[in-house]
Amino acid sequence: MTVTAHTSLNEWVSSASERLGRSLDEIDLGQSETGITYVRFTCSADGKAQNIATVATTDYKPNLDRVGREAVQRMSSLHPLFAGVKEGQVFEAAVVVADDQRQLRRLNAEVAKRAQRVNSSWAARGTPGAVISLAAVSGL
Repeated sequence: MTVTAHTSLNEWVSSASERLGRSLDEIDLGQSETGITYVRFTCSADGKAQNIATVATTDYKPNLDRVGREAVQRMSSLHPLFAGVKEGQVFEAAVVVADDQRQLRRLNAEVAKRAQRVNSSWAARGTPGAVISLAAVSGL
């Protein structure tokens, strides 16, 4: 994969999270449960998400998992990627669907705890290619 990087990691995460949020807004949430679903994926040479899979969810919530995978699939191109990205980089999207602000705060705290736990685990193993996390919220 040949990619020209134009942004920093932080700029890219912000931009990609906004794109993920827009794609989530396009999905009918009428049958979705509330909660968090985590979706991992990689980026194809043309910038589309590929190898999309649910890796965790707050409980068994198949409609929420479907919404998360669909939101990632609908994202516009992930290009331009950030400086230093390697081929096969794994990305993880935390997709949050909440009914109200109180639930949103609670779920966002869970997302932050998981991110810290996962990052610590990767660092402890010395595993290269840590997961780059995105977040999107809908349902309010």
